[in-house]
Amino acid sequence: MKARELPTYDKLLLPLLEYAKDGRDIALDVAEKYLAEKFKLTEEERRRKKPSGRETIFRDRIFWARLYLKRAGLISYTEKEAHYKITEEGKKFLEEKNPATLNTKILMEFFPSFKQWQDEIKYSKKITRKGKKTASPQEYLGIVILIDTLGTKGILKKRDPNKIREEWREFIKNMNEKAIQEFKKLGNFSFDTFSDTILITVGIKEKEYPLYKISGFLRSFVIESMRIDRPIRGCISVGPIIKDDKIILGDAIDEAVVYHHLPQWVGISASPSAHIEIEKLYHENREKTNLYFQKYDLPLKMSVEQGAWVINWPRLVEKEIEIREILAKRILETKSDIGNALKWRNTVNFFEHVMEEIDDS
Repeated sequence: MKARELPTYDKLLLPLLEYAKDGRDIALDVAEKYLAEKFKLTEEERRRKKPSGRETIFRDRIFWARLYLKRAGLISYTEKEAHYKITEEGKKFLEEKNPATLNTKILMEFFPSFKQWQDEIKYSKKITRKGKKTASPQEYLGIVILIDTLGTKGILKKRDPNKIREEWREFIKNMNEKAIQEFKKLGNFSFDTFSDTILITVGIKEKEYPLYKISGFLRSFVIESMRIDRPIRGCISVGPIIKDDKIILGDAIDEAVVYHHLPQWVGISASPSAHIEIEKLYHENREKTNLYFQKYDLPLKMSVEQGAWVINWPRLVEKEIEIREILAKRILETKSDIGNALKWRNTVNFFEHVMEEIDDS
């Protein structure tokens, strides 16, 4: 007998929002149990795993539904890990619209923040200028580096806005100049920023990804981002990229968009496609690979990625004292912000893990 289809993420949007309408702080586990009962799911259906075998399909779809509601401004994440609550905008939407259903189209129509998000991650349809035709998008093989900053919310209340903007502009300028120096000669290079997000694409001519060069480029910027209190996290992915003067699409982009926000720390990790390529490097030259990448059990939003490959930024041991001072300061500053405090703790744990390995070698 064919297995019954589980509810898609868009089917979960409205019940997930309505469940929070009384303003309670709701744990994701509690919401999952409620939704499972609402959709009359069996225990087998709730436990059905994704092809990766790491997460259940149902919980993954709840995660995406919750993310979509947050991006629309209908809910907010609370200080407790994996908790959410309805916002005033969410209450107003339920009261005034009394929706019978909720989906991506409705979110795009009523909530500008959601539409902007969709545009930024390149999921919106191609927009062309009236009366002009654009050249056919070019498809090529390449690397995607997708980065955003941790703890942006509320930073303007804690520090001088002018200084924050100036430091971030300088950070972007330096990263762009270094990226041009390192990667432009490879072809199909682009460096784009929007809000607190950085997107770098690097084309390659043959299926030999310059991953050591990518790691060497990124790790000093991880440390610099912590120094200016705009810590970066993100991922690298590899595969097909489709690009013209207005859009960047393709499997490598899609994978990076989905994966990059999952790790709960400060650092850059390898998406599944990049993980495969780094594994190949590791089997060819373990010593060199371990200088640039670290295999680590990486904390994600709702699980742990066992044996993930991540950029080995703590290997810059000449900066050890500075890094320890930065980490200690950030831990103290975020102790009242549970979500960020946990991310910084995860970062400290990773740093100490690498330092122990260096000391033992």
